[in-house]
Parts: sequence; structure tokens; C-alpha cells
Amino acid sequence: PVASFADLGRGDLKGRVGMLTPENTGGLLTMIALAESNGGSLDNMEPGFAALAKLRGNISATTPATVNLLQMFEQEEIWTGPYFDGRVYSMRAKGKPMVSVIPKEGLYALYNYHVPVKGGKNREAVLAYMNEGLSDQAVGALVEFFRYAPCTNVPLSAAVAKEVVVLTARDSLKPVDWAKVA
Repeated sequence: PVASFADLGRGDLKGRVGMLTPENTGGLLTMIALAESNGGSLDNMEPGFAALAKLRGNISATTPATVNLLQMFEQEEIWTGPYFDGRVYSMRAKGKPMVSVIPKEGLYALYNYHVPVKGGKNREAVLAYMNEGLSDQAVGALVEFFRYAPCTNVPLSAAVAKEVVVLTARDSLKPVDWAKVA
């Protein structure tokens, strides 16, 4: 199995790698991972672009849309590539033999936020919505359905927890300086 970003360049994967473009957060995270795993940083992305150039012969398709990548996986046009674990889970739930792998370089993740508009007219309603969105009931339902890692320590059943890849790899999460990215 693929175990690292470097493995995407293996000869047996020629024409079988799919990737999200950097206009998608997943593609942006992939570029950061390629840069950092090849000696670069957000201040020096050149090693990431050089690594991407080396992968070129293996890359079958790029897309900004996760649903397009999902279709390419399901139709076996591509066999591997950096992708969101919840999307991989959705394919497993349909009976596809998909595996989520934590790359040896670590994981680059994103977070979803509730961001109220400053000075909004319905402050109490916004705060109530945010509190409900962070409740164990709401977070647990999202984890149950999508299998994305929760942002809180919500209790999960053993069956769900084993499918949430990041739960077993929180130490592998790499911080992203989003202000610098922007």
C-alpha cells in the first residue's frame, strides 16, 4: 500500500494517481505536504513544485471538485491520491475496497468554523446556533455520518471510532499557518 507522499511516484502507479487542485483546500494541503516533506516550507514552496513535477507521469487527473475525484476512484480510473478520509469512508460504505492511510510524513488537516458577522442583528440566535453546533449531539451526528474527526471529545461508539482515521493519529496532525497561506 501507499505509505507516504513519496510513494505516489512509484512506477506501479503510472497514470493511476488523482489529485485535487490547489483551489480546493485538499489540493492546497497536498502542496504544503509535498513542500514540507521535501525540505521546503510555506516560505519555500519550490521543493513541493519539484516533487509535483516528478509525480507528473503518475498523475492521471486533477480536479478542484471532491465529487469528481470520488467518481474517478469509484470508476477505478485512479487508484490512489491524497483525499479526505470521510470521502474514502463513503466509498467503503458502498462496498469499495478503499483504505485510508496516514502518510508517514504526517497529516495536514483543515477545520470548519462558525464565524458570526460582527455587529449582526441577531447575536443571541447566532450564539445559540453556535452552541448547538458544538454540542455532542450535533458533532456526534456529523462524525457518525461523515466519519470526519470531531473537534471535541464527543463519545463515539467503537464501530464509528475505528473508521475515524484521525482519531488514531492526532499526534500526526501538522499545524498549518493559515494566515501565512492566505
